[in-house]
Amino acid sequence: MKTKNLLFVLPILLLIILGSKCSGFSHQDITRTTDGQTTEAVKKYQETQELSTHVSEFRPTLVKPTETVISTVTFRQGLKINTDGLPIGQYVVFYDLEGENQIYALNLQGKAYPIGVSDDIYSQSINSRVIFSKNKIRINDSNTPIFLDLPETKENCRLFSATNDGSLFAAACDNESTWVYRYYEGTIEQIIQLDKSYYPFLSPQGGKIAYTDKDNGRIYIGELSSSSVINVIKTIFNGGNRLFWSPDGVSFGVNYGTLISIQNIGRADIFELTSDKGSFNGFTWFPDNKNIAYVLNTYGEDNEDISEIHVLKLDEEQDFILYEDNGLLEMTGWLNIHSKFHKGGKYITLPQENELYLLSTYGEGEEPVYQLQEGDDVTILDQYQDIGEERWWLVESDNLQGWILETKDYFQDDWESDLKPAMFQVGSHLVVTTDGEDLRLRETASINGEIIRKLQPGVRLSVIDGPLKIDGYTWWKVALDESNVEGWVAEESSWFGSIPEE
Repeated sequence: MKTKNLLFVLPILLLIILGSKCSGFSHQDITRTTDGQTTEAVKKYQETQELSTHVSEFRPTLVKPTETVISTVTFRQGLKINTDGLPIGQYVVFYDLEGENQIYALNLQGKAYPIGVSDDIYSQSINSRVIFSKNKIRINDSNTPIFLDLPETKENCRLFSATNDGSLFAAACDNESTWVYRYYEGTIEQIIQLDKSYYPFLSPQGGKIAYTDKDNGRIYIGELSSSSVINVIKTIFNGGNRLFWSPDGVSFGVNYGTLISIQNIGRADIFELTSDKGSFNGFTWFPDNKNIAYVLNTYGEDNEDISEIHVLKLDEEQDFILYEDNGLLEMTGWLNIHSKFHKGGKYITLPQENELYLLSTYGEGEEPVYQLQEGDDVTILDQYQDIGEERWWLVESDNLQGWILETKDYFQDDWESDLKPAMFQVGSHLVVTTDGEDLRLRETASINGEIIRKLQPGVRLSVIDGPLKIDGYTWWKVALDESNVEGWVAEESSWFGSIPEE
């Protein structure tokens, strides 16, 4: 594959703000200029009765399955995927549709790691734990992957989504209905059916489902209760065939081809991403809920396919190209890789849909001690207990101790906790901190030097030359540890930390 480190911002967004008492729209363009490049970022807000968070005029038709449909476990070859060699960090996952359907994990530094190849185009749930295509399922939650088939029925159902733990699946069927299945102890059971619906997408932990109504073409968001009753909480104009949930199950986006529309469950705001260069081919959130990545398929001078993977920082409305390749790419999900829990390990709590607690002792159903919130620090203590294939650890957070289950879904390494003050000298090893977000690596030691790329928090580099004093800054030549790309950065102690000697 051919990677081009192009970092420029695509002017693809407009800001449209609806006046609170006006019948029309008012328009305001936000333009930022950084290093000679122009960014146009736009939000579009709409308020309408039909975008209310409470929808009373419509309820889906629930059909109780006439009989329990159960499928036993079968094993299937054809998909090989391995994430064991990936460095710690957050990744988005995409397909290279040219050739052998190679699957790649891409980090925020633009480094793509091959992690698998398949004989079919697979979709995946969050964190690549569950991967599926049509009616074939693979669950990667143990040392031996589990391969399943959906039950064969005359309705000819096709899988569309799964929860991140593989306990629920949703499928669209030829009889214009949606079926929700539950997987438990080697069997798949149909638990609910929705008539006149298609394109079903379960939220990450199964608390909600989005589906498109056959009659009016709108998307409905429903809550799934423990008794499998759906309560509609929101309806959205214009259904699309691809919907992507945020890790916390609060926001979602719909891919319409040349438009990505992002919405929040509890608000009427709509954030729209548009392009006149080509069409979008999937997008996903990063595990920390702060950024999204999307594929933009365009054409070159000779009408050849070109794909760009962009990152959009939602809080700052900054958009930049992270990766570019000849051919067609398709976004399919994200990965979170953290170190195995160990005594003294320090982690940060990621956003999630369900509540997460420290428990009074190990095991499900124990008394909660403290509810972990997004961003909470967690330190692993010196006790653990194995229950079957699960491992529980005694941890500390906010000066309270309790037990948690080791899982790759809820935590990321707190890599900043052990950093030392930055030491700038040839031979030193540094890491970009959160204060240095969007730090620029330049071709020459000057504020006018061409930007090679923007460096995100966590990137490691080695100082190989310098210093030079130019434009009022002290410049050092560095090489990125992961890719050996070289360039110049300005010295600023708050942007870097020194990596402790191992």
